[in-house]
Amino acid sequence: MTAHYAPGDGALLAVRDGVSVLVLDASAPSALTPASLWDALALDEPVTHVLEVLSSAGLAAMPAFAIVDARGGAARAFVRGALTIAVESSGAQDALDGADVSTWRESVIPSFDVIRISPSGGDSAGESLPLEAGVVRAAAVELRAAAVELRSGAAPHARTTPTAVTPLPPPPAPSPAPSPVESAPVAEQTLTEPFDADPPAPDEGLFEETLVRTPAEAALIGDHDGLTVVGRDIPGFAERERVIPPSAAPPPAPAPGYVIEVDSGLIEPLAGPVIVGRAPTASKVSSGAVPRLVVISDNPDISRTHVRIALEGDTVVVTDLHSRNGTTVRMPGKPPQLLRAGEATPVLDGTVIDLGGTTLAVRSR
Repeated sequence: MTAHYAPGDGALLAVRDGVSVLVLDASAPSALTPASLWDALALDEPVTHVLEVLSSAGLAAMPAFAIVDARGGAARAFVRGALTIAVESSGAQDALDGADVSTWRESVIPSFDVIRISPSGGDSAGESLPLEAGVVRAAAVELRAAAVELRSGAAPHARTTPTAVTPLPPPPAPSPAPSPVESAPVAEQTLTEPFDADPPAPDEGLFEETLVRTPAEAALIGDHDGLTVVGRDIPGFAERERVIPPSAAPPPAPAPGYVIEVDSGLIEPLAGPVIVGRAPTASKVSSGAVPRLVVISDNPDISRTHVRIALEGDTVVVTDLHSRNGTTVRMPGKPPQLLRAGEATPVLDGTVIDLGGTTLAVRSR
């Protein structure tokens, strides 16, 4: 996946390792800063940590935002407020917006060619710049699948690598000698050469020739825009880059012990709380336990926010969230049981949860 953004002054865009975040009003009261957003995207569960940063001042103060997590085979989209996520896939089009919700909307995108994130009713046309990773000010962003980049005739990352470097004028005073740790930054040297052995001619590219300058160098000649955040300027970024990795990769995190099987064929891992309904919302967000929202849109008998399923220790518990028609569980070898609204009930492996025409099954892995 590659990102192309339209420069702007209001929204804050962060792209890192397959996750893209666009925050419409970065001045909203929260712990949100370019550095905190960048750091959250570097953690094991980036979406969870980004949501914690955005909700740090409470749900009512959360800014409008859109998140697209395209790290796996299927993308997950989250949106709140006056933003729209438009999806194009094999000629079909669909859209998800965050209007009229108290928390945010969440949806699964099985496949896509292009995903566009922009203010609702806004026009994202105009200048488009590539962004492989970083934090910038942007008006909109377009995410393209790798296959779309190949069909367009451009090799992936060909536009994100500079084709030439213009020498800078010497500084007015000699710079102090660099420390031994920073004396030979290999990553900086590799940026001064083209990624491809045969770079495209100037008239074949989509964008003008790219110049590489540090913010300090750009300040000397007065062409730094003051908006773009370079990774090495984010507090703590350089220190993390200089850490020597361990000789052996850490073992992968264990897979969840249970999954929820919807009768439609959807399988949802029970790695955290799961809320099911026609248009479910989460009223509370606790640290490290952001609920996953499962939408059942084809059954009008299900309440908007119907039932909560969570793993507490080694036990699966089911809670009816004061639904209109109630929730019935059928545990193996026992008669059906109608749950009391708001009361958490432990269930066994193989339990069937009946929401009134739609069933969910609890299965162990």
